[in-house]
Amino acid sequence: MKQSNHGEWVRSSSTPSRAERLKAHEEFEASELKKMLDNGWKITAVRKSRRPRIHKEPTPKRIKVQAGFVTITVEYADWVANGSVGRIIERY
Repeated sequence: MKQSNHGEWVRSSSTPSRAERLKAHEEFEASELKKMLDNGWKITAVRKSRRPRIHKEPTPKRIKVQAGFVTITVEYADWVANGSVGRIIERY
């Protein structure tokens, strides 16, 4: 059986429209950077911007734990070894 349904080209919603791309290109054509490059300037170095990294917190030596109405300070290794009961309030 022959299909009569024709598909359509669809692009991602994150890609800019043709008008936006044209506007960005025209802004670059009018920019100082474009003029400098046309006059023989060379780009020698470009610094890549660094995004902030997420660092893991170091394991604490002692912690203050609240279990019900009781608040105690214990060694972190002991707390992990004995079942990790309670909620950590402070880390030392």
